[in-house]
Amino acid sequence: MAGRPGGNFTYDPTTWAAILFAVIYGIVWATHTAQAIKYRALFMWVMFVACALEFIGFVTREIAIKQMYTLWPIVVSQTGLIVAPAFLAAQDYMIIGRVMSFVGKEYGYIDHNKITKIFVGADIFAILTQGGGGAMLFAEIKFTPGNDDADGYLLNHEWPMYVFDSIPVLISIIFFCIWHPGAYLPSRKGLRIDGTYEEQRGRRKFLCCGPRKPAKNVEMSTADNSAIALEKA
Repeated sequence: MAGRPGGNFTYDPTTWAAILFAVIYGIVWATHTAQAIKYRALFMWVMFVACALEFIGFVTREIAIKQMYTLWPIVVSQTGLIVAPAFLAAQDYMIIGRVMSFVGKEYGYIDHNKITKIFVGADIFAILTQGGGGAMLFAEIKFTPGNDDADGYLLNHEWPMYVFDSIPVLISIIFFCIWHPGAYLPSRKGLRIDGTYEEQRGRRKFLCCGPRKPAKNVEMSTADNSAIALEKA
């Protein structure tokens, strides 16, 4: 069914679906926040951002449905929903780096620090590209004469967005709620499963990640290290 001429959608959007997903994403957002605090898992801050973007995306989508001829809600909604999965992917790469550090870097073919930097860096580029491109693409469609007759199945139907994007992302986030990495990985990077400690080189450049102490040899008994490393296992 066609949407209103000149409105934010080329179909009749479902209000209850936007509200439902906003509520669900709000719940998992709050859950991840509580788990990050409980496990002191500050490395999960990227997941926090992903959940926030999904929540904001669906809240503003509901606003865009009610205010069909107001541009800003749909631009914010589309940008948030497009960018959020990229943050989820970045979190996956950070977790992989943490797992490799915990198990032992000698078991990997590539240094775990390089994996994190390469893939997270590529993801940041994707986030900037998708965020800017998503807003410009929508604005172009919005202000192009005859956009109400825009062709394309995905553009003219709502269900693919939920089935192929919102639901899979939600399932992934729920899995992280059930098996939260903070319950299995040490909050301090460098502590290994065998009770040793991997030296960390240099200092972090970004205040959001916290200061990193200069590398130094850490003298701790194997028993003490093992107890700390396996405390959450």
